[in-house]
Amino acid sequence: MNSEWCGRIEDLGIVNILWLIAHQGSTGSLEVGEGEDRVCVGFEAGKVLRAGPLDEVGSSALADGLSQGNWVQASVLEVMLEESAELAQSLETVLVANEILTPGELDEIGTFLNRETIFKLLLRSRGSFEFRLQPSPRRKHWAPPLDLAEILGEADPMLEEWLRLQKLIPCQESIFEAVGPVGPYCQRLLDRGRTGTDQIRRVFACVNGIRSVERVVELSRLGTFEATRILAELRRVGLIDLAYRKSPEPERWRSLRSSIAGLGEYFGALGAASLCLFLLASVAAIGLRGGSASERAGIRVMSASPLAQGRAQYERLRVDYAVEGKRLESLIGFEASLLGLDRRMATDRASAYNSSQRGEGAPLLSPPD
Repeated sequence: MNSEWCGRIEDLGIVNILWLIAHQGSTGSLEVGEGEDRVCVGFEAGKVLRAGPLDEVGSSALADGLSQGNWVQASVLEVMLEESAELAQSLETVLVANEILTPGELDEIGTFLNRETIFKLLLRSRGSFEFRLQPSPRRKHWAPPLDLAEILGEADPMLEEWLRLQKLIPCQESIFEAVGPVGPYCQRLLDRGRTGTDQIRRVFACVNGIRSVERVVELSRLGTFEATRILAELRRVGLIDLAYRKSPEPERWRSLRSSIAGLGEYFGALGAASLCLFLLASVAAIGLRGGSASERAGIRVMSASPLAQGRAQYERLRVDYAVEGKRLESLIGFEASLLGLDRRMATDRASAYNSSQRGEGAPLLSPPD
C-alpha cells in the first residue's frame, strides 16, 4: 500500500477499504468525510487503536463520548479538561489520577466508543477518504486495540438487519413517545425465558416525546445498532410511536402570520362593510321600484335609515330628471343640500357627469367614473 491512499467511498465501498487495511495489517490513520463530519480511525498492525470525530487540531473524541453518554458529569469533565491542559497530560490520565474512572472502566468505555464509531462508519455510502501510513504512537491509548477483521466479519448481517430496522425507525432525528407500559411486556418476555429485559427498560426510560433517537441511543449506552433494534421492537409491539410535535415557530414566521391575520381581519371588515352597502342599495332599489304603487295605495314606505332614504330619493330624482330631459339645476341644488356642499362645488361636480342619448330618446346622465 502506498504511503498515501485517497478516493471516494462510493467508488470502493467503506467495507472494502477497511478490509484492505485489516488484510495488509497496516499502521496509520484513515480520515473519512469533510468538515464537522470528518472521522479519523487510527490503526496499528491492522487493528483499531482509536476512532472518533476530529476537531480542528485533531484531538481525540474521548471528551465528547464521555459527555454524550453521560459517563462523566459535564461540570466534572470541564474541570478535568482544564487540569489536563494545565498539566499537559492526557485526559484519560487525569481521569484515572482523580479517581473519576478506573482503568478498567476507561478501557470499557473506550472500547464501546471505538466500536460505535466503526459501526457508524460502516453506514456511510458517500464521501471522501484518505489513508496515511504512519508509525505507531508511543503513548498508551485509552482503549485496547480492536480486531478489525472480527468487526467486519459481523458487518454483513448487521447491515442487512439495519435496513429492516429503518422501516420502523426512519432516521436518527425521529422523536418517539411512550404509548403503553413496558412492565407487562418485559414480564411476558421473562416468562418465555428471554433475557435482555433490562436493556429494554433502559431504552424505554429514555423515550419521553422530546429526545431524538440519536439522543436516546447516547443515553442508553447500548450503541446505535442495539438501541435502535430495541426501539424498533418497542414500536412493533405498540409501546412507543412517533411523536408529531410542533417545532418552535421562528420569530419571523410569527410576525408574518400576525400580519396576514391582521390583513385578513381588515379585508374581512371591508367585505362586511361592502355587504352592508350592497344590502342598503338593494333595499333602496326595491323601494324605488315599488314606490309609485305604494304611494298610490296610500302606503308610506319607510326606509331603514335617513341615509338610505336620502339616497333612494336622490336616485329617483336623478332618473326622473334624466328621462324627462329637465334642467340639471334643481338636481344640483338637491345634491348640494344632501352632501352639505355650496352650490358652486355642486355645479363643478355636475359638470363631470357623463351624458348619452340613444336615437331621439331622452338624454341619460351617469356619474363620473
